[in-house]
Amino acid sequence: MAIHRISLRIESPERTKFNSRSVFRQRVTAFGESSNMVPEIFLHQQTLGDDVQNEFVAVCSAYDLSVYPADAPVENTEHPFFRLATIDILLPSITVVDEFVSSLKAQVAVLVGVLDTLDDMTTTEICQIPATTTTPSP
Repeated sequence: MAIHRISLRIESPERTKFNSRSVFRQRVTAFGESSNMVPEIFLHQQTLGDDVQNEFVAVCSAYDLSVYPADAPVENTEHPFFRLATIDILLPSITVVDEFVSSLKAQVAVLVGVLDTLDDMTTTEICQIPATTTTPSP
């Protein structure tokens, strides 16, 4: 049974301006503590416009980890999703920052638990049906 572990570096929120509004920039970095857990657990989508932007979408599911590439999307894709080890997001208030960080920790804990469960499910069990029993000789 593999035990998955990951650490989150949660920086202090930084007050900044966006479109003339005061907002808080929250940065989070995941880093692995074991070889069986990749740090790229944050799903992003690349948006095209005047300039290319990478927008945080969600904490990856186990399925997302197996499907989407790390660091950059596959080129010429209709839905350019990919995984990063970082989040850099603007939030409107310190209350929302606190809610975001709490939710993020809970979602990462769920991912770690699911990965542990999936590893447990992949162990091989050999059983004989019906079970053989030995009968004592007279």
